[in-house]
Amino acid sequence: MNEKRRQLIERLDGGRLFERDRLEILLDNAFPSADNAPIAEKLLRCFPCIDAVLAASEEELAAVEGLGRRYTDYLICVEKCCRRQVAEQTIENSGQFIELMRKNFLGKDSEQGAFYLVNKHGKVVKSEFFTSSSVDFVRLKASEVFRLFSLYDCYGIYIAHNHVFGAAYPSAADDEMTNKLKRIARKCGVKLIDHAIINSRGESFSYAQSGRLEEI
Repeated sequence: MNEKRRQLIERLDGGRLFERDRLEILLDNAFPSADNAPIAEKLLRCFPCIDAVLAASEEELAAVEGLGRRYTDYLICVEKCCRRQVAEQTIENSGQFIELMRKNFLGKDSEQGAFYLVNKHGKVVKSEFFTSSSVDFVRLKASEVFRLFSLYDCYGIYIAHNHVFGAAYPSAADDEMTNKLKRIARKCGVKLIDHAIINSRGESFSYAQSGRLEEI
């Protein structure tokens, strides 16, 4: 392993890598002798993020020009392995979800968001993470949410994001985002179970536990 690649891998836990770097590392594990940077760039031109790459169908991956069968098979295999690991997780209530998010957001220096889709028994069927280059907000695109709901049969969704600075208290933008997601979920027959906010000190706010989820 060269020095540049070793440094990139060490930075994975800090959440400071671009999506292309993360995807290139993933491809390097399977094809160490290949130049995977152009493949990673091409995939991210076709799909908005790594999770979307892994959620893509075999037909969608095959449509990426120059990707090739071995890359397609590898990405399908990775997605199946991730799905099996996620399926072993269960979220029974908001308190458990908040504790999980505290661990995920620990040490992050930019604002990030997470979606957890669950079935009626609380078993996680899909988790999705979103990052922003700004420390002030997480961009929420309706098209990405609709895509998640169309790909995975779920009963409910938990959402969380971190506040890098300040209190773990919702802003007007947070209320707007929560209301937007609530309306999208309702249209798709999915329940928004909770939206949690975690700050850098580990303090938390729960829309469900506070009753704010019903008010907005």
